[in-house]
Amino acid sequence: MLIFVHETGHFLVAKLFGVGVRVFSLGFGRRLVGFVHKGTDYRLSLIPAGGYVLMEGADPFQDGGDGDTDPDSPTHFMNKPVWQRLLIVAAGPAMNIVLPLVVFTVLFIVGRPELSARVGQVELDSPAWQAGVRGGDTILQVDGHEVTFWDEGSEALPQTGTVDLLVDRRGEQFLVHVDIPELEPEVPVSLTWLGFRYVSPNAQVGQDDPASPAGLAGVQVGDQVTHVDGVEVDHYWELLDALDAGPSHTLSVTRAAQGKPNWIDRALGRDEQKLQLSIQRSSWTPPDLGIPQPYENSWGLSPGMLYVAFIEPGSPAEASNVLRGDRLIAVEGRTVESFEDVVEGVRGTVDTQDLEATPVPVRLTLMRKGRLIEETFTPVMDKISNDYGDYSVVPKIGIGSGGAYARDEIPRPRPPLESAALSGEHTWRTSVLVVETVAGIFTGSKDVSKTVGGPVQIFRSAAAAAESGLFHWAGLMASLSVSLAIVNFLPVPVLDGGQFLFYLVEGIRGRPLSLAVRERAQQIGVLLLLGLMFAVLVLDVSRCWAPS
Repeated sequence: MLIFVHETGHFLVAKLFGVGVRVFSLGFGRRLVGFVHKGTDYRLSLIPAGGYVLMEGADPFQDGGDGDTDPDSPTHFMNKPVWQRLLIVAAGPAMNIVLPLVVFTVLFIVGRPELSARVGQVELDSPAWQAGVRGGDTILQVDGHEVTFWDEGSEALPQTGTVDLLVDRRGEQFLVHVDIPELEPEVPVSLTWLGFRYVSPNAQVGQDDPASPAGLAGVQVGDQVTHVDGVEVDHYWELLDALDAGPSHTLSVTRAAQGKPNWIDRALGRDEQKLQLSIQRSSWTPPDLGIPQPYENSWGLSPGMLYVAFIEPGSPAEASNVLRGDRLIAVEGRTVESFEDVVEGVRGTVDTQDLEATPVPVRLTLMRKGRLIEETFTPVMDKISNDYGDYSVVPKIGIGSGGAYARDEIPRPRPPLESAALSGEHTWRTSVLVVETVAGIFTGSKDVSKTVGGPVQIFRSAAAAAESGLFHWAGLMASLSVSLAIVNFLPVPVLDGGQFLFYLVEGIRGRPLSLAVRERAQQIGVLLLLGLMFAVLVLDVSRCWAPS
């Protein structure tokens, strides 16, 4: 689609200025199918990579024509004024900029998914926690102002004093009073300052009590719940809402296969199992641990990020009694709400800027099969450096967690004029990011392996975006279109930017550059392009072979 839009730009402006167009091709090589209309052969070609528009006499290295065209013909490309040739060349990249403007405008009008006013997490001991708000609650009103989206909630907050929030908790509405912390006058208050977080754990879960409904259902640590009774769930609170709607359910679960799969297993999808588990409510109740448990529920499920997913060989954790699948309850007596709490708890024991810092033992409380276990670790000190070459030390105990974060998003339709303005801002930000990335690649400040991708990587990214929904896919395509426009306008002779530069110089000098200069530039451009294509192919292949 992006190539079609690009070549259509060249085609339309060429026709506008009366240039004869012989071929409009999607793909290169031998013609497969097509039709001829008014002297133009519209075709699909054998090699589905790119495309081209063949104009009469458009070869910039043929001063007299292409052999089959009258060099004096008024439809000859090289007989057109320089300013017209410049516009024809620039039309392709320009269309790739117009496309995202249109796409983003439509997305904003229809309703681009944006963060809802549902609370993902609440920081312990924060003003929001003390007021009684918990993860999974939805904010309905802020000081009497109705809110639907996260940013609306922040915008409605007063700068000081106490704010009244109308909150919905699974169909039950109640009013809470939240004290706003004292901030500098220039710092705008937001929901984040009150302890609210919009991210919530995703629907990867675990259980640590065989007697709980989840334990009896056969749920294992790391199981990804995709559907409840056939209805898709994306995050933890959505999962609990679906379970609390009835006494028994069928869970559709994706479970990673045992052992480390090779790349063939991953490619064929054999690295995971699809299961159907039956879960029923029972009289089981979660144990009282004496400390706040923000994810407590009657099903015995906890977010995957609270479980030990792997233990690093040779680490303090391996030498201890910790096992994969243990649930992280507390670090130094403080509740673990996410794995970041463990990381911060361990790092908080030493001054990381002191390269000679002595590790301090850390006490970790775990849950295993319904029993509490306490382990004390003496971290190992890992010396690292940042991007500026400054060293610091990081204490580690050698465990990692599973799970990830999810965001609750709902469509947000906007008026056409506002949508157009937002589209322009979004396209501009995307363009600046692409320019900075390209500049960073040339200066060496950007990691090429993380910033450059070819057809394979684009296909993988598009597939992942498509799984996230139409809006994410369309947004990715629009961003790729901006990238195509900017990269294609680089001053490389075989690209539009190189041709534009040649004609611009011709306009300034009053005559074209010599044939020898243009031929040499063309050869260098081809070599650069082939080198880039080879490098991108190598990167794509290496990503496919890299372990997940």
